[in-house]
Amino acid sequence: MGKFIISRSPNGKYRFTLTASNGEIILTSEDYVLKAAALAGINAVRSNASRMERYDQKHASGGKYYFTLKASNGAVIGTSDMYRSATARLNGIRAVMENALPASIEDRTSSELSPSLTLSELSIAQFVKEKRKQLNITQEDLAGKAGVGLRFIRELEGGEKDTLRLDKVNQVLRLFGYTLGPVSLNRKG
Repeated sequence: MGKFIISRSPNGKYRFTLTASNGEIILTSEDYVLKAAALAGINAVRSNASRMERYDQKHASGGKYYFTLKASNGAVIGTSDMYRSATARLNGIRAVMENALPASIEDRTSSELSPSLTLSELSIAQFVKEKRKQLNITQEDLAGKAGVGLRFIRELEGGEKDTLRLDKVNQVLRLFGYTLGPVSLNRKG
């Protein structure tokens, strides 16, 4: 039986791999700021793995082959390693199809002191981007639901703009059940 393994990448973010019963890695996720987002990614793999149309079979430079698994919204959920032939790539896809649903989950981050980040440990940009990804919605969808412009969402998630209107930030955060508020600099008392 296959196994999903949640771990930390060198940059401190969460990721998961799907391994086949022989221990070979057959799918790797992107990096996530929140562990909950990585778990949502695992659920997305399970939901989409059995559908051949969700696999994008690709040919890389150097004569190598690989595939990506996409969600119904077109977002990439996971990427394979490189294969030497198209046949080997197809076998990799079959391995994901066979192993994803019954795979167990091994959390290699559970022994850490802080297994998931809180809003206070994230920038607003990281928080909004992760929440949006958890809901599998595009920046365009988020802008429409929040009643703000697409440019504002891009600037908010980019985290590089020096100033943002607080009322607009709160419009976005309210969709996730949050709002901006004062935070004590003295956390002990």
